[in-house]
Amino acid sequence: MVRGGKGWKVNRHGPDLRTRLWQVQEGRCFYCHELMHKGNSKAGRYWLATSGAPNRPTLEHIIPRSEGGDTSSDNLVLACASCNSHRRSFALLPSEYERARRIIELAKSIH
Repeated sequence: MVRGGKGWKVNRHGPDLRTRLWQVQEGRCFYCHELMHKGNSKAGRYWLATSGAPNRPTLEHIIPRSEGGDTSSDNLVLACASCNSHRRSFALLPSEYERARRIIELAKSIH
């Protein structure tokens, strides 16, 4: 990950943000709270879950990109592929937004 103006920019080759979010969220989807499948970590790759698996972890934009949200650590949580695809560009409820902010702050505090 690369440090940007608002947070860490996501580097597709580094699992640091995903690892921190995984730890804080205890491997559970932000929306349905079901345990997600991380895949295997052979060959140095951390997120090799089957591409079509509905419970694979995906990075979810809190503020959708279509609404001006960026792809930085300040705007991402983990959600299963199924929930991520169903949410589309719908806004979060205020309670979800606050929970997302707490997750992000906790993830940033992990060293």
